[in-house]
Amino acid sequence: MNSKLLAVVSFVVWFGACAALPPGVPTARWRVPITLRPLAAAGSTSLRGLAAVDAQVAWVGGAGGALYRTVDGGGTWQDVAPPDTSACDFRDIEAFGRDRAVVMVAGQPAKLFRTDDGGATWQVVLHDERPAAFFDGIAFAGDFGVLLGDPIDGAFCVWTSRDAGRSWAALPRETLPAPLPGEAAFAASGTCVAVGGPGGCDIWVVTGGGERARLLHGGREGVWGVRDLPLRAGDAARGAFSVAVHGAGMLVVGGDYRVPRRSEGSAAWSTDGAASLHATSGGCGGYRSAVAWLDDRRAVAVGSHGTSWTADRGGSWKVLDVGGAHSLARGSDGSLWCCGNGGAVARIEYDR
Repeated sequence: MNSKLLAVVSFVVWFGACAALPPGVPTARWRVPITLRPLAAAGSTSLRGLAAVDAQVAWVGGAGGALYRTVDGGGTWQDVAPPDTSACDFRDIEAFGRDRAVVMVAGQPAKLFRTDDGGATWQVVLHDERPAAFFDGIAFAGDFGVLLGDPIDGAFCVWTSRDAGRSWAALPRETLPAPLPGEAAFAASGTCVAVGGPGGCDIWVVTGGGERARLLHGGREGVWGVRDLPLRAGDAARGAFSVAVHGAGMLVVGGDYRVPRRSEGSAAWSTDGAASLHATSGGCGGYRSAVAWLDDRRAVAVGSHGTSWTADRGGSWKVLDVGGAHSLARGSDGSLWCCGNGGAVARIEYDR
């Protein structure tokens, strides 16, 4: 995490309309005020799992069994890790309130834990005991949730829940799209999978690592579609890392984490539920591992080496001089949290 994340930074950036925005994106002038407000550190390890309930309650997780909860806006953090999980990497968290949450271990052991009492006790609600099992991300819309895992034996691994993560059912492998050679999802922020869109509970997955980056779409009827994404691909470090949906709007970010400042081919957008997908000219400023909508026009994307802002639904992005982060999460009240290396956690405050 850039050291600038450890100091309060307030700034206002003005940028005008680009000369040639992609089709369908209106031109405008935007005022972009952001305050990055660092909070008390949650441990000292790398954090990638993040769930924001509101401006007061959030959960973070990461390497070395790190799992913390705050109920005072990040002033203090409580260690809520399940027993005997010091070797676990908690890469994604979905919180349903102050006390209820589902947390995901990426890698081995491939487990999902659930708590109803703020982390005082935990239950293992899913355990994939196959040695090759690797979970990438979870996402929920209300009580409906999806868990994505890397392909095993030529098929993606997808489970769904209809009771807020208490129980899970695997989708039949024959119904899922076949992966390309080397293709998988990136467990960089837990946002490689999303639930929502025009269908309300559609499943959206973005991939990389293979010859092409792709968007996988699972509809209510269980029928899956596949679209190529206009993002940099062709290497294990390249592809789409994060997808965010807001009604018919979609943002996808990624790039090449080994060359994090290369911007071309790092972002795409849609305003019609992914019926059409457009590359963002020039990308979003470099490799980005997470993206989150603020409203129906504005969004923030973060990566290890930078933070970017769009005010035109992803048609163009502005790099902001505030350092980087690994993950983003938006609370029900609009609060936006981020986390990164060294236990760093911050809130991104913006005009509403």
